[in-house]
Amino acid sequence: MDKFIQARLIADVVPRLTRQWREGAWIGLLESIPATAKLYLAGPQHLDPALVTQVVLSSDRHLSPGLKEALAAFVGAEQARNEHSIRQSYTDRDEAFEAFKAKLFRTPK
Repeated sequence: MDKFIQARLIADVVPRLTRQWREGAWIGLLESIPATAKLYLAGPQHLDPALVTQVVLSSDRHLSPGLKEALAAFVGAEQARNEHSIRQSYTDRDEAFEAFKAKLFRTPK
């Protein structure tokens, strides 16, 4: 790490960090955060990599066409993976209701 960047990190950023998120703590890009704001460094389990990548795609004018294509492919793959995970993990089917409905609409013998 460049010594200037390291010194700036220690002097400007480290004192502003907080161990837990709390009201008023910011999560995001350091240049646009007020100098007095507390910061919370979220871990990878708190971030949506597809959303972060989409922000980069939508805001960085200096991306090469090849990099834009690769990032867009990553966003698409992450969205597909998330959709698959949602379809596997969540349902609107309620087994208790299905049993009740089967009893209710049982055809007489």
